[in-house]
Amino acid sequence: MYWVLTIFLAFALLIWAISAIKQSRWAASHPPIGQFVEVEGKRLHFVKIGTGPPLIALHGAGGNLRDFTFTLTDQIKDQYTVYAFDRPAHGYSDMFNPNGESLTEQARIIVKAAQALGIKRAAVIGYSFGGSVAMAMALDHPNFVQGLALIAAPIHTWPDNTVAPTYRIAATPIIGPVAMNLAYALLPNSYFVDAYNSVFIPQISPEGYIDYVGIGLTMKPQTFVANARQVVALAPQIKEMLKRYHQLDLRIELVHGAADQSVNLGYHSADFISQFGSPKVDKHYINGMGHGILQLSQPEIIEALKRLFK
Repeated sequence: MYWVLTIFLAFALLIWAISAIKQSRWAASHPPIGQFVEVEGKRLHFVKIGTGPPLIALHGAGGNLRDFTFTLTDQIKDQYTVYAFDRPAHGYSDMFNPNGESLTEQARIIVKAAQALGIKRAAVIGYSFGGSVAMAMALDHPNFVQGLALIAAPIHTWPDNTVAPTYRIAATPIIGPVAMNLAYALLPNSYFVDAYNSVFIPQISPEGYIDYVGIGLTMKPQTFVANARQVVALAPQIKEMLKRYHQLDLRIELVHGAADQSVNLGYHSADFISQFGSPKVDKHYINGMGHGILQLSQPEIIEALKRLFK
């Protein structure tokens, strides 16, 4: 029996070592590209780019601020001062809640960070899960948020509140961290690249995007587990936010791909419009476009921002 335990411990140590080496290599090849601001004793990583009125940019689930700096910020830096954040527990931002930061917590943290940077009021662009956080910011901090650009954002309920099994496993205490360290250590990078590319179906990711974002950063065990805990808890939080949507009194721009297989247009943007649409809500649906809209439909997003800042 002793030898069985010895083999198990040796295997666990080997997995931990391989995982740690991979993480250190990715951190070396994809270091922080911005600055840090302290909030509630922890640090948020952000970049500040451009001139003009402030625009806070929030990435989606499993992403980081590089989603915005890949190409979009270069196109809008002459119109806006973009503050792109690594959301809590993503990229190089600290974890604030080991059980998964709620939308309310993330909204509070981002607003505090912005205020610490001297921003008194700002528009917010949120992609995917970042759009859910942006909506929470508008509800909880209406005097701070002056307008929303929601890009393929989950802002309404969906059938059965289904979540991918991978997320549920990763969010499970003990099992999730162990499983993710095993996967991270043993699976080739090509597996994670293929998984990340699947988000772009029916399109493909733009050349250079996967390398730039850093698949090893987005898929590292601690980040993936934290992200999974945020995602698994999303649906009931949106259900609660629905009760408060009638309080919204600001300009909202919705941009959504009609072929989005990750955040269904009908269950989110269309249902939101049908129940809460007003002259202050504008929509732009892009035929044939999937969930990779932030990278592949930037002209439409830029036009939405222009309307938002009219």
